[in-house]
Amino acid sequence: MQEIVKFLTEIGRQSIPFYWIPLLIWSIFAGIVVVILRFTTNLPARPRYHTDLALLTALPLGYLSYVILHYLLNSSYIPGSVMFIKIGSPAVVMTSATNNPQFLISTNTWIGLACIALAGGILYKLTLTVLNQLSLWKFHRGLSLYVPSQISELSQENCDLISSLKRPVHFALVADDSIPMTFGFYHTVIVIPDFLQAQPDKFNLAVRHELEHIRDHDYLRFRVLHLITDVFWFHPLVNFLEKDIILHREMDIDESVVSHDRSLSPQYAHLLLDLADQTGNRPLSPTGLAAHPSTIKKRITAMTHSHKSDQYRWLPLGLPFLTLLIALVMGCNNTTNESAQSAKTDTGTTIRSQMNGIDNSNPPLYILDGKEVDQAIVHKLDPKSIKSINVLKGQKATQKYGKKGENGAIEIKTKGISATSADHPDQMPKLIGGLQSVASRVVYPEQAKQAGIEGRVTVQFTVDENGNVVDPHVVKGIGHGCDEAALNTIKQAKFKPATKNGKPVNVKFSLPIVFKL
Repeated sequence: MQEIVKFLTEIGRQSIPFYWIPLLIWSIFAGIVVVILRFTTNLPARPRYHTDLALLTALPLGYLSYVILHYLLNSSYIPGSVMFIKIGSPAVVMTSATNNPQFLISTNTWIGLACIALAGGILYKLTLTVLNQLSLWKFHRGLSLYVPSQISELSQENCDLISSLKRPVHFALVADDSIPMTFGFYHTVIVIPDFLQAQPDKFNLAVRHELEHIRDHDYLRFRVLHLITDVFWFHPLVNFLEKDIILHREMDIDESVVSHDRSLSPQYAHLLLDLADQTGNRPLSPTGLAAHPSTIKKRITAMTHSHKSDQYRWLPLGLPFLTLLIALVMGCNNTTNESAQSAKTDTGTTIRSQMNGIDNSNPPLYILDGKEVDQAIVHKLDPKSIKSINVLKGQKATQKYGKKGENGAIEIKTKGISATSADHPDQMPKLIGGLQSVASRVVYPEQAKQAGIEGRVTVQFTVDENGNVVDPHVVKGIGHGCDEAALNTIKQAKFKPATKNGKPVNVKFSLPIVFKL
């Protein structure tokens, strides 16, 4: 049971920055836009549809940008090329697992349990989508398909529209009382109930509606839409946007169908009412003239009262920027925190990045406190010990250092020997009392025990000539009070100082402390 609790706790802890915080950011952005749209009563169906689609598209793109940004940041830093501290063996701090096990249930544990439950729901939803696709393939195999030239009821206008699509379109006439629908991305099939054949005008209106879906690639678009809603099935805003997208897409197509001839509006309205009686037969396809009774009034009202307006024609141009903005904020949310922490604990990141970018085949001349040194010595400098850096290039470097400076020169001044360890000591510092003396003084924070937190805290510091710990700070921590506990313990440690040529010297050192329940 304890291992299960630990597993759930770790899932919960890892999911917060990767999953829940980006989702919260998206929810705030999307919620604000939805509220604005709610009070924009005169917004036509097309810009409303595209705005909803932009919001929903930003959700997966945000997680994608998170992964890309973190991959780029992690790959840009190569720890193996920068070794300026000595990593000692870890001191392990353990606490009894039998003490108060009931307190191991933490917020992270419940979050982890929620993640498992949500994952089960996602698997169920995706399974239904796969079964739906299999049913659609089975339905497709049982159809008798006709090319447009075999459909005598097809109007010339629809024939011209089919020709402009530049991809094959087939028709299937079914005897049951189903709703017209479309499926297939390249080899598209339009399914029409045969009772409409007796009413050529309504037949052509239904076909025109489906052709509008085909022209804008709605089959593929709605398949992606359903995958997003499957993954985020629990989010009420995602489900709202899905229904809003479908409704306003249908309203937009209704407007397109009758826009060239307003006299068709009453006939088209009657078609919607006729098909509303067939909603008991749920279509297998994600696109189609889905006339749900609850939307009939909205669609007919919008169609009969719609008017052309250029007021919002700029909106589609701005929506990609809205999507990109939300995605980037989602992706950068934890990057900013990690970058700030890295800058706080290791001020030499910029210097190391510059060093790594130098062409090693033609290295510059390094001058440390007025003396020429190797590049390896510079890499071992404590960034906090650097007082100033001066870069000389071209003629300035050769004038000052002659031929040695033909590749440039980097002059580094430090704050003094008390803060730097540029030379390799003959003997590294030794911890008096051994690692056990450190572990015995560490107090496992109650907050971390209750949250089930385990992990490694690495503390970096300088051991001075007297064996004292100077300037300790956490390089990598796990939070929940463990960082502070490790830091306080290291401050009490005493070392036998490092020596160089028999004399005590200052040296940079680090010590990992492992917290384990």
